[in-house]
Amino acid sequence: MEKDIAVLGGSFNPIHMGHVMMGMTAARQFGFYRVTLMPNSVTYYKRHATDTVSDEERLEMLHLTAGEYPVFDVSDMEVRRGGTTYTIDTVLELRKTYDKVYFIIGGDSLTWLGEWVRADELLAETTFLVAVRGEVGRRMAEGLIADLEKRFDKVDIRLLDMPETDISSTDIRRRVRTGGSLVGLVPDSVREYIYAGGLYCRRGEE
Repeated sequence: MEKDIAVLGGSFNPIHMGHVMMGMTAARQFGFYRVTLMPNSVTYYKRHATDTVSDEERLEMLHLTAGEYPVFDVSDMEVRRGGTTYTIDTVLELRKTYDKVYFIIGGDSLTWLGEWVRADELLAETTFLVAVRGEVGRRMAEGLIADLEKRFDKVDIRLLDMPETDISSTDIRRRVRTGGSLVGLVPDSVREYIYAGGLYCRRGEE
């Protein structure tokens, strides 16, 4: 599948084991040699928030993760583009290099996929892999996919069977602020990087 690319995007603020499991599940289920972690750019209004770190720090955490889990590589495409970026722009740029683009998303994103910018073009150009958990999650996703197939001419959405997880970046940032443990919630190298750099404990700028 050298002419294909599988992308897992997000804010990764920070990356956690839920993201890792999602990417590894996609690689195992669909036979990807690599899954590309692609962080979006920090929007202006978040740049001085206490719970947001820089693009460079988020990228470093992704590179550390790729060092621990060789199935991953990292792209800074959206960070370099900066500003407000849309998935369709990223997909069209990737299509200049790759024959097929797979985009890995969580089940919650499927609810709004039909409202994404230029959704008709996006769905025609992209194969979406949607992470679902359990039979209830699968049935809900199948219903949403059926609705999208009625609305759009071309839809290629496939399901990833994920184990049950209860990890969020929001909870990890809270744990850092309150002195909670991050063991098992983020890659080991990312945990060490967060502590060493004092990430998520900084005072916001006025």
